[in-house]
Amino acid sequence: WSGFTQGVGNPVSCVRNKGICVPIRCPGNMKQIGTC
Repeated sequence: WSGFTQGVGNPVSCVRNKGICVPIRCPGNMKQIGTC
């Protein structure tokens, strides 16, 4: 989960986080916990 909250809306970050990412339009708090 290292760096999960950094650039979470970035496609590159999605790949680095094993495909885990959230839509950019999600609320900030939901981005941080990865529930969107």
